[in-house]
Amino acid sequence: MAIGSALAGICIVIGENVCGMDPQAEFKNGKVVKSPELERRIKTYLDWYDGNGAIIVQQNVEDGRLGVPDLALKYGAHAIELKWGQGAKDIGGEVKLPSVERALELKSKGYIVHPDPTDPAVVAAFKQGTFKEFERHSRLGMVEEEGFYRASGTSAQQRSQVRHPQDRRIPAPPTWRAQLNFRPRPKSTCSLSMARAAARA
Repeated sequence: MAIGSALAGICIVIGENVCGMDPQAEFKNGKVVKSPELERRIKTYLDWYDGNGAIIVQQNVEDGRLGVPDLALKYGAHAIELKWGQGAKDIGGEVKLPSVERALELKSKGYIVHPDPTDPAVVAAFKQGTFKEFERHSRLGMVEEEGFYRASGTSAQQRSQVRHPQDRRIPAPPTWRAQLNFRPRPKSTCSLSMARAAARA
């Protein structure tokens, strides 16, 4: 799919949690510094990229805490798609974890794991076969308006130009703006969020 999207000159999105779930990822001081899986996904697109389209990486709450956006941009991603108000799914856990070790690993990375693998009673019940897997959940990401303005570097003048809650044409954060230089081909099929990112470039 990545190669086809690059050849067609359209946008493609890498979903959230890639680094957190990558067993080969390396972390330092709570931040991801290497993720072979994320690098592979971005490189696959960029190897066929001719200047049209874009590869975009989603960021949820856990990704933000782990520093995934910085690493994604370092690997060559063109933009970051922030996920707000989505992430918690009523599907019995986004990912099933078959061992205590894997459950502890993801909990140490900041994910919500149910039941709690650090509870001795839970571990004992798992080993006895009372239940056979843990569940990993992502947090429900939201943002406060003032916090968004501060993080995006929006000036008072730009804020005064906001006309409607559904029409907030806020520029990308300065550290990301330079990355938004892709040129989607006319009539490309992109999601609304990607189209807005392209319009700001």
